[in-house]
Amino acid sequence: MQQISLASSRQTVQHWISNAKEFCQLRPCEMAQAIGRSTWFQIGLLIGIWWLAAQLAAGLGVPQLGNVFGMAGLWLLLVNNRIHLKRVQAGAHWLIKHMLLFFIPAVLVVLDHQELLGWVGVKLFAIIVLGTLTVMACTALSIEWYLRLVRHRKAMQRLRHRQLRHSSTEA
Repeated sequence: MQQISLASSRQTVQHWISNAKEFCQLRPCEMAQAIGRSTWFQIGLLIGIWWLAAQLAAGLGVPQLGNVFGMAGLWLLLVNNRIHLKRVQAGAHWLIKHMLLFFIPAVLVVLDHQELLGWVGVKLFAIIVLGTLTVMACTALSIEWYLRLVRHRKAMQRLRHRQLRHSSTEA
């Protein structure tokens, strides 16, 4: 068992070294593109957007949480093509994939506060479940609305294209 893990560790290190050599041979613009595609850079970008939004919310004295501002800001950046989806997609997928790690501290709080196992805990659980369901429903509805909007725009473009083709053949 030890030999297998040692061999896989050597392969991993060799893989990193070969990637580093390939990276060093790139031109500066190719290096910037490679860094932008890196999952760790994308996670850092998402954290940076969250941090800036939290600082903005605190600086403005708005009672809204910074992460809500961050989500709205990221959405605006994506919709207006200021940030392309490729620049944050891998980082977002990694964060979603490892989301459970961010909830472990919340579970440990229950062990420290036994009162959460009584009526107060039932109320909190109901609020959390209803809140989660509300957020999931709103997210699903907004995604569905966006996808319908995109399909409608594509259909309108196809219709205009057909009308232009049809009018050019008549002339």
